[in-house]
Amino acid sequence: MNFDEHQGKGEAWYAEFACVVRDILEKAINPAEGVPRPQSIQCRAKKASRLKPKPEARGLLQSSSVEEEIEDLAGVRLIFYTNTDADRGKG
Repeated sequence: MNFDEHQGKGEAWYAEFACVVRDILEKAINPAEGVPRPQSIQCRAKKASRLKPKPEARGLLQSSSVEEEIEDLAGVRLIFYTNTDADRGKG
C-alpha cells in the first residue's frame, strides 16, 4: 500500500491488528501459572502524520509498498513493574 492508502484504510487496519495481538497476549498470559502479570498491555498504530516524514525523506511517498519500507506501523507493549517499583509500593 502507498502512503495515501495507509492514511485512508491502512492506519485503521494496523490499529485493529495491534489490538488483536494485544488480546492474544492477554489471553495467553492470564491463565498461565508462574508467569508475571504485566502492569498493562498497550497497542497502537502509527498515525499517518507521524509516519509521513519517513517515506517522504526516503522519496517513498508514492511507493506501493510503504509497509515493506517502514517497519514500525503497529506495536504492542507489555509493561512490567521492576523490582524497584514493587519494593517502593511495599513501603
